[in-house]
Amino acid sequence: MAKACVARGDEESVVSVSENLCEWCLTPQPLIKPYVAEIVDYLLYVMGHEDLELSTRDTASLALSTLAETKGKLLAKSGKVPACLEVFACLIASYDGSAANSLFRYETLNDSEENGDDVDDGPSQQSIAQVV
Repeated sequence: MAKACVARGDEESVVSVSENLCEWCLTPQPLIKPYVAEIVDYLLYVMGHEDLELSTRDTASLALSTLAETKGKLLAKSGKVPACLEVFACLIASYDGSAANSLFRYETLNDSEENGDDVDDGPSQQSIAQVV
């Protein structure tokens, strides 16, 4: 059902699903344990979907990052690490700029807007570096 939201361009629902998944990753209850493989597949699908806005893809990236940080062993046991690496490599390869040192530099959304940078150039340097 969540992939259907992506297919019809319902970005608000896609963001809502990603935010809920992020919150569920933070709970000590085993809510996501039986569904980790499907969750990772969905998040990778959203992250790689070029028709979605950057902010929508970043929300999925945040959810996957949260999953990796809070439930790393569960992610590893799901067997989805190679798929994650494949999507990350594709995102990095498709980016025209340089993501070097982006992990250590924080740019707020307001900074980008003030500089007149409202063109969606794909994943931000910071989001790529933080996920990888």
